[in-house]
Amino acid sequence: MNSIQNQRFEFPCNVVSASSGTIELRADFPNTDLRLVPGETVNVSTTINQIAGAMAVPRDAVNLGPDGAFVLVVGKDHKARARP
Repeated sequence: MNSIQNQRFEFPCNVVSASSGTIELRADFPNTDLRLVPGETVNVSTTINQIAGAMAVPRDAVNLGPDGAFVLVVGKDHKARARP
């Protein structure tokens, strides 16, 4: 498999295609050996920022309040509390 490494994405689309499960990304980088054609669709593997102690939650669980985004978390005392 050919690889073009260490490139930065210019534009990540924040919508996942319901039909393919993919997202659109755009990048600008040298193509000196002409392996790629402008507008070509390619498979990409990437590592997104890794945040220690972070937890992924469904988008529907995120609420917006006067102080920004938050989720409700149920503690050991069985009470829900807002967490940024």
